[in-house]
Amino acid sequence: MPILNREFRGCNLCQSKDFKLLCTKFGRNLVRCKNCGLIYAHPRLSEKEIITRYDKDYLFNEYLPIFQASRDAYDLELINRHYFLYLSLLDQFHKPGKKLLDVGCGAGFFLKAAEARGWRAEGVEISEAAAQYAREIVGVNVYTGKIEEMFFSPESFDVVTLLDTIEHLLNPLESLKIIFSLLKNDGALIINTPDLKSLSRFFLGLDWAVLSPYEHLYNFNRKNLIQIITKAHFNILCVKNLIHFNPEYTHNKNSMGYNTWKKSYTFLASRRIFKKLQELNQKEILLTANRTCNEKNPALFKSTSKALIYKLITNIIKGDTLIAVAIK
Repeated sequence: MPILNREFRGCNLCQSKDFKLLCTKFGRNLVRCKNCGLIYAHPRLSEKEIITRYDKDYLFNEYLPIFQASRDAYDLELINRHYFLYLSLLDQFHKPGKKLLDVGCGAGFFLKAAEARGWRAEGVEISEAAAQYAREIVGVNVYTGKIEEMFFSPESFDVVTLLDTIEHLLNPLESLKIIFSLLKNDGALIINTPDLKSLSRFFLGLDWAVLSPYEHLYNFNRKNLIQIITKAHFNILCVKNLIHFNPEYTHNKNSMGYNTWKKSYTFLASRRIFKKLQELNQKEILLTANRTCNEKNPALFKSTSKALIYKLITNIIKGDTLIAVAIK
């Protein structure tokens, strides 16, 4: 077994120190916990090195281009489309005066979109460059630092979101416990994170950009995402795979896996049945995350045969993202 580094306290989910090497990428190891199966970077970069990674170069050259934003401008309509499903989830918890906290809020785009829907929104972001952009360009209230360093009052938020964040956290279980204390009774937690069961990983293998031990300190599947949310004392409404793909998200565009996956995805995306599948998938997420629904497992189909076919297809076609909604 590899030598433990001084910061290593065991698996963040189950605290076991027994692991096996999964792979080495960019000179850094990804290991799998032998007890619970959580995949994590070990040894990982120091906290200072991790924070340094998210500098102005990262903001301007990697983050903003995702949203087609510039150093001094952004398109709110495009942002609304990008976050459509998450904004729709927010709508299910909205009442006048509701407060939202977005942890790992980046440049604050999701906060701005939420404010436009009537939310009183605040954010936390470790990157000073991104937090400054959020405050000065986007015009939202963002604090620089980690959630563990903030001094929010207990039970002061109605919803907390972690969008593309939990995999970056140094101690996700501790962060979730803090978030639990910040939520009002019956408050909601919304998370998204890459899904290790994705078809992208099947085709791209080690080249899949999600497998990035410099940035993604933890890598989740549905089972251990449920475990860590439950261990932080939340009651889960749903944990679902989102059928959405980005075949360009790879570290090697010269590989056979990338070329095969891109051709396969292009074929899939052009089929009307695939678009219908995506629509049903989003509808299912919104239905199962709706706490006002009286049914424990609301039916997406009236026909049992259609339900079975849908379940079979979605067990095979796994998108890149897991979405979890839980309440306090």
